Amino acid sequence: MRVRLAAILAVAVAVLWSWASWARAQDGPNRAALVIRYADGSVETACVGFSEASISGEELLLRSGLPIVMDYNAAAGGAVCRIRELGCSTQDCFCRCRGRDCQYWAYYHWIDGAWQYSQIGASSYRVENGALEGWSWGPGNFSAGTEPPQIGFEEVCASGPSAVPPPGPGASPAAGYGAFFAAVALLLGAGFWVMRRRAEGAKCGDCRLRSTHGLL
Repeated sequence: MRVRLAAILAVAVAVLWSWASWARAQDGPNRAALVIRYADGSVETACVGFSEASISGEELLLRSGLPIVMDYNAAAGGAVCRIRELGCSTQDCFCRCRGRDCQYWAYYHWIDGAWQYSQIGASSYRVENGALEGWSWGPGNFSAGTEPPQIGFEEVCASGPSAVPPPGPGASPAAGYGAFFAAVALLLGAGFWVMRRRAEGAKCGDCRLRSTHGLL
């Protein structure tokens, strides 16, 4: 019984430690800004905090909390197929790129006061503190694309890191944290309840055995 209870506690502690490690990374001393331009011209931004010296452009996207669909192959590494509902599936990551009619997610870096089209994929590019990264959906030819709007780093990260893991559609980050800790509490409570019931069952079994032998 004690071994099983210890196992339940170990699992709960491991989950809490993983969550805390992720939270520390989000609250790290380094920040990078992300600008996303959609087909209708609307723009979404995110400020991602990280504790490492640098992270990949792919990791920056994933930590932003945006719904991302990526395709991985030996030639190009991770290619961004879709951000939110705009783009393609992994079965055909560049389904909207056919000859001259080519639209896809173009990847940019803000360097020396201007957007520069990325010559390497997001999996290989290293993002450091103070970086401004951009993704834009529109016409292109894999050597140039539709540029994101010019938004400064400080405009995006003025109030510090804002990216948190998405708790689910329509839910707030606070609700996500609350649900997580509620689940851990439920797990621990269930473990204690099972252990208590088994202990009571063993005690009652001993009572019945003693009664049968005229000891009670």
